[in-house]
Amino acid sequence: MRPALDATVELDRTVATDLSERILLVTPGYPPDLGGIEHHVAQLARGIVTGTSCEVVVATFGNPGDEEPRVEHLDGVTVHRFPLTVARPAYRYSRDLHAWLRAHGRDFGIVHSHGYHALPALAASRIRGPVTVFTPHYHGTGHSLVRRYLHRVYRPAGHGIMRRADAILCVSEAEAARVRRHFPSTGSKIHVVPNGVDPPSAFTPPMTSRETVVLCSGRLEAYKGVDHLVAAAAELGDDYRVVVTGDGPHLATLRELAARLGVQERVLLTGILPVEELQRWQRAAAVYVTLSTNEAFNIAAYEAAGAGARIVASDIPAHREMLDRLLPGTVVLVPARPDVPALARVIEASAGLERVTAPQPVPTWTDAVQRVVSIYREELASPSRVRAS
Repeated sequence: MRPALDATVELDRTVATDLSERILLVTPGYPPDLGGIEHHVAQLARGIVTGTSCEVVVATFGNPGDEEPRVEHLDGVTVHRFPLTVARPAYRYSRDLHAWLRAHGRDFGIVHSHGYHALPALAASRIRGPVTVFTPHYHGTGHSLVRRYLHRVYRPAGHGIMRRADAILCVSEAEAARVRRHFPSTGSKIHVVPNGVDPPSAFTPPMTSRETVVLCSGRLEAYKGVDHLVAAAAELGDDYRVVVTGDGPHLATLRELAARLGVQERVLLTGILPVEELQRWQRAAAVYVTLSTNEAFNIAAYEAAGAGARIVASDIPAHREMLDRLLPGTVVLVPARPDVPALARVIEASAGLERVTAPQPVPTWTDAVQRVVSIYREELASPSRVRAS
């Protein structure tokens, strides 16, 4: 997992200063909640507030157990949190959030929703009047039997969200290709805006370890494939230390697997770490392993690469894209469901190489926010919108 807010985002004032709209960001989660979408939206909100004259408002779910809506002010952003009407593992729904969007959505110049796989985006897409922007963070499927079924049932609604959006922002070419394939009418509206990456500074002291560190970070769900890495620990020598950071529904399963394989002393399952501690592990890691079957953009892998680690990644489109973005030789691809002994050999071979000391050409949050602001401005100035006004 990663912090809600990282480095200060500084926009090119020639791009930003002529934008002074009320902007509504609709998201299933927002810090202090942890996760990829939460981090993305927080960086976007903070960047817009610090780099433009815009007012930014976030509408999101509250915590389980909340009974009333509440309003917070975080880093210049107004955050409305709405209690959950339904809080199921497969989906969440807030009647209050949907009612608030219907009542207040037209008060904004731009409504930017996030998360195809979350219901608030559907309600936001039905707001008439503002520029509507959609960042789907689209995986193309659910990650459990129930979620896969719901995903198929939801597809007609998903077509409606895509059709009504003025602009669709994808975080990678891989995600954009997936959206075009599943929603062919979206092609002309899609913009690729990579997530920003904030690797630790070269001045961050690495975590001290006598063993070679193999790192994996993120939300621990079955589709992330961390069980293959834990199994590979049994094939690695005693001079290797596998460190898995983050939390999620698969954590208990991973602990049980490590105990069953007798590698609990060599597999460290840390839970969620403070950002400073995570960055120290990133600086210590010889190899970063990510075996997910679905990703739109793997921020954690880019962060580890920026810290100097070699990357062993599942052979999926978003990870193939890393081959082009990062320095040659940084990334080795393996099957998403790898042969465990073969995976261990690849990890050993990658660990035997020198750390990458040259700066990696990773995208920044400043780049990302600046591009989003430019798209907002283009959509506000589009001929059809000018004629309508």
